[in-house]
Parts: sequence; structure tokens; C-alpha cells
Amino acid sequence: MNLEEYINWHDHLDGEGVYKISPGLADKSTWGFKGMGKVDLPEIKNLYEKGGEEFYRRERMQYLGVRDDVLTKWAKEKWPFLKFMDAKIQIQRPGESVRPHLDLCGQYLTLVCEQAPWFKKIKHSYAKPGIDVWRLVIAMEDHVDGQIFSFNDQEWKWQSGDCIRINSWRALHWTENRSNKDRAIIKVTAINPSNKPEF
Repeated sequence: MNLEEYINWHDHLDGEGVYKISPGLADKSTWGFKGMGKVDLPEIKNLYEKGGEEFYRRERMQYLGVRDDVLTKWAKEKWPFLKFMDAKIQIQRPGESVRPHLDLCGQYLTLVCEQAPWFKKIKHSYAKPGIDVWRLVIAMEDHVDGQIFSFNDQEWKWQSGDCIRINSWRALHWTENRSNKDRAIIKVTAINPSNKPEF
């Protein structure tokens, strides 16, 4: 299978498809996340004014999404070795949750192939990924009780500026906000062109 065929496979999953297949694809023996140290946070003005509902395969996600040119520029400066940078803020409000799933990154890889069509021919499948997709999560505020971010049953507890690389491809992960305070994170997705995948 090449990357173009992988994207076509991903595109044909229905709204529940990713949630249905994720438990069977996940590897509970693998790492869930790795600490990447602390980073200085970008200054995003009028954060909530820029936030809007996000949808995945017509299903409303349980968070607000915020995109800003300042955020993308900041991410490129922090991780210059990563390419095809996609950065956004996710704000999960009290009472919201996202079910256990894997991030198969089909939509992101579609955008990558629009910028670099030659990627379509790279040998790539779920079992044997051909490109090293990185997904970084950066905490914008300190963790409070009731805010859950779990990877393969390992919970992440964070402080503002903490950065982790998540194993979104293999580790089943889910979030829930049982607190009375919004939880804001930055999510960065990119490709490390110099590395082979670590799976």
C-alpha cells in the first residue's frame, strides 16, 4: 500500500469508523507519550473570539478549535526540523469528552500530499508507516483535578508549558473534562523527514 491508497482507505471510514476500529488496532504494550521538556508559550490574543466548533466526519468534536498564524509561526520556530507544520489550540470545556481512539491522520496527510504530491507514492500502511508523523501536545495552563488525558491507561498530569510527543498512531487515547475549568492545549502535527517511524 502507498500513502495515496492509505488516504483512500481512511476516507472511506464512516463517522463511527475510527472509533470502531481503534481498539483492535491499538497496541497496549507500546509507549503512550514521551516528555519533550518545557516550551515558552505563544501569545494568542482574543483566544476565545477565534475559537469555533470543530467537526470530524460531520460529528461535532467535544472541544473548540483555534487556529492563528502566530501559532504556526511559533511552532515552526520551536521545531525547525519538522516540516508540513499544522498547529492549533483545543479548548475542552467542562463536561466535554472525546472517546478512546487513534489518530490515523488521514486528513492531515491529505493536506501534506496537496503540498507535496510525490508523497503519494511512499510505501505506507498502518502496520508499516513510511513517514514519521509527529504529534506534540503542549499544555497552556496547569492541570487541575478532573481534567483527564489518558494514553494506553497512563494519565498525563501537566504544568503550563509542558510538552509531550504522543503515540497517536498506536496508543489508544481519550480525554474528558470533569473539572469546572476549561482545559486548553496546543496540538502540533508535523513530519520529521530525516527519521524513519519508531513503530
